[in-house]
This record gives sequence, structure tokens and C-alpha cells, in this order.
Amino acid sequence: MTVEHLPAKEEMHIALTTLADDRGVFLRPKEDMVRLSFLINDVFPAIRQYLDKQAEGLPVSLRLLRAFAEKLVQVKDPETNVPVYRAREKSFDRALWEVLIETYGLYENKDIVKALVSTISDIGGLFTTDLELKPEVCKYMSDDEYEKKRKAYAEKPASFEDALKKIRGETDIVAEVGSRTMPPPHIKFKK
Repeated sequence: MTVEHLPAKEEMHIALTTLADDRGVFLRPKEDMVRLSFLINDVFPAIRQYLDKQAEGLPVSLRLLRAFAEKLVQVKDPETNVPVYRAREKSFDRALWEVLIETYGLYENKDIVKALVSTISDIGGLFTTDLELKPEVCKYMSDDEYEKKRKAYAEKPASFEDALKKIRGETDIVAEVGSRTMPPPHIKFKK
């Protein structure tokens, strides 16, 4: 049985909801929204296409997206279970590394991990903006390759305005939207 993935726009709405407070205020920096746009619209489809061809692998699913969001935003106090809605100190790249790469790192086939690291760092400069992550990333690529990717992204950073256009569906880059799609969310930012 094959399970179809949600359209990218629906995944983006879910991600935005999990990274916001109960009033819809996005709790992460604007740069994280740009990275999130790359992750949902570009990285996830590329990873899914690669993993579909592998004998072993974990799905890139809503469960993974939720685990990722929980590393970036604390929703409830663990002791009192009271809603707190606050951003965690963890970087976007670190959270993605922990949820995706460390999970696949448990498998013996390190070629999958290497391919994931390469693909993710090629798209949107992910894994190259948190320099504390460099030693772990460089286990799967050379220092020169890492620096080349980091510099390429730094020279042409993604635009926040372009990311918002993707999120709002104002470009043709976003995957086709199904009939279940919610209207584009009103995005606010924490001051």
C-alpha cells in the first residue's frame, strides 16, 4: 500500500502552525521561515525521491515534521502541562540534523546518510549556517566541499520575501494544492 504525501502547501501550513503560538505568531526568526520554505518545498521532495529508491529508510512524514517542530518550539511546560509557547535555543539546522540525520545514522548504510547530508546542504544552504554543526557535517563531506556550499549560500542568501511568496502560493514553485487546503495563514512575527 502506498501512502501519498500531502501537497507541500498543506505541509507548510502544518509546519507554520507547529512553530507558532496559540495566536498564530511565528516564534522563530524570519530566517527560519526561509529555511522552512526550502525544507518543505525543495528538500522534502528531493529526499522522498531518493529514499523511495532505497531498501531501508524512514519516511519523511508529518511525524518527522512534528518531531522537528518540537525541537524548535516548546508548546507545554513538561512539569505542569500548561501551554508556554516559546522558541527553544536550538538552531534550525541542529534540529533538522537531530531529527533526520541522527535518525538515519542508526542504519548501517552510511551512503544514505551521506546522500541526505549532501542533498540537504545543496538546497538552501541547510547545515551550513550553524557553524557548530560543521564537525558533524564534515564526517560526510570534505571541509572544502562544506566551505564551498557555505560560501555559495552566503553569497546568494534566499530572500524572505520570496519565501513568503512560496508560502502564500504566489509562485508556481509550490506544489499543486488539493481541495483540502486551508486558506493561506496570516503570518505574524514575534517582536
